[in-house]
Amino acid sequence: MAPPKVKQDPEGVNFPKNAKGERSTTSFAKQVWGDAISKHDESLASAIVKEKDWRHKYPQYVFKIGQASMESVDACLEIASNGLKSIHDSFEFVRQGQSMKLTEAMKQGANANPVFSSGTIKGGGGLVKALQLPLKNKCLEGQEVLEQVQAWEKNGVVEPDVTSSIEELTKNSDWLDLDVAKTNKVFVLIGATSELCPFESLLKMGATVVAIARPSKRLARLVEFAKTTSGTLVLPVTTPQTAETSEAQLLECAGADVLTQTPELAQYLTSVFPGKQLVIGNYIYLDGEAHVRASVAMDAILQEVCSARKDTFLAYLGTPSIAYPFPKAAYDDALARGKSAPWWHGPVSVLTWGLKSVKGVHKPIEKYPEYMMINAFSVVQGPNYALAKTMQNWRCCVARAAGHGVSVNITPVAKTVSVMHVSTVAKAMNGISAFDPLIAFEPDTASKLMANLLVYDVSSPNAPALPTSSLPHPMLLLATGGAHSGFWRCPYTFDSLETASYLFGLMK
Repeated sequence: MAPPKVKQDPEGVNFPKNAKGERSTTSFAKQVWGDAISKHDESLASAIVKEKDWRHKYPQYVFKIGQASMESVDACLEIASNGLKSIHDSFEFVRQGQSMKLTEAMKQGANANPVFSSGTIKGGGGLVKALQLPLKNKCLEGQEVLEQVQAWEKNGVVEPDVTSSIEELTKNSDWLDLDVAKTNKVFVLIGATSELCPFESLLKMGATVVAIARPSKRLARLVEFAKTTSGTLVLPVTTPQTAETSEAQLLECAGADVLTQTPELAQYLTSVFPGKQLVIGNYIYLDGEAHVRASVAMDAILQEVCSARKDTFLAYLGTPSIAYPFPKAAYDDALARGKSAPWWHGPVSVLTWGLKSVKGVHKPIEKYPEYMMINAFSVVQGPNYALAKTMQNWRCCVARAAGHGVSVNITPVAKTVSVMHVSTVAKAMNGISAFDPLIAFEPDTASKLMANLLVYDVSSPNAPALPTSSLPHPMLLLATGGAHSGFWRCPYTFDSLETASYLFGLMK
């Protein structure tokens, strides 16, 4: 009888092993949340560690940590810093079967010989001089974009500050010229092949874009697109580019894996384009535990780069479905919509075991009465998603407090491949529009809208993304740029809509 196969650890960034020698996501997550809150609320930390049904009960604990973070600026930064420290001190890095602490791997990488240099492809197309937004097989431009966003605001799909940002962009068309010679900015896109990544938009605006993506045939598509634009595409390559290097040869050695080449990428980005400001966008999305590992890998890179380059600007796609502050005006509107909801919501609620009102679910924030704490967890998304996205929010708060610019606009719910590949989820996405004001965006529309908001954040002197912009609390940055698909103003909780949306999706 053959001996049982020993499960090999995946290469690269990994969860730490627990007392049983297992790389458990649950024990690690409970440790991180406990470490984050322990100095502020020891009893809550203890309850987290003792919880037996973490998979289903994590939202109540994570929400309380969000509430505690809003008690003061110091509490927020303490919780965020302690949470991030716990993650980085615990996570491991595996290479050729040998495991070490991720922090040690990053130190070794900083002192090693460089693995990557830059391969460059210059576009030959013209500069896009007007704001653009694709919608229903049409490309809106300029004033048309503003009018569409105004319509979304009127319907409760986006917040007023999204409209004002787009309006300011239409009045300052020179901001749409992102030539590095003019802006001194280089855009680094981690997860450049992601559907919601602003890769295409930035290149059309003439930006210099460093695309970080795994070696695959997708890189060839990035190159082909870049050649049609006015921008410049830069790829990390393992063989230096020369005048004789062909495009095919360049692609053979292009690409980098964030999960397995984390130290090398940090070293590369620390030194690339000296004297220029890096705007680093984080766009990797993976399922389950891989999402946490990818988020930790991205954060390890950012931590190194921000330490070395003090003007680094960070960019994220904010999620509508965890715990964070949002405007009370949106909450009040949600309650009003509930009172005037169509009669058929009653029978639907009975048939689907209850449409739950947001009343009392989202909580007031005592020190900031103009805001509420949103409780928008989806148990279907799970605790790994909550940890990955909260970790990003922690980095936003800590980085902004350290003087870095941070763009983190709330992203619309979009029909991406990663979402629609699950049949039940796809049906629910197709059915959410039955519940005013919810809509699910097509990926191209969502991507271009978020790209426009990013351009506003890095260009406008009035953007709350700038560290010089006055915010009374770091987490209030998460209450800006709400392009939330209507979830802030929907009268029902995210979780309670899932079955009803699925049933309506079946009819389409």
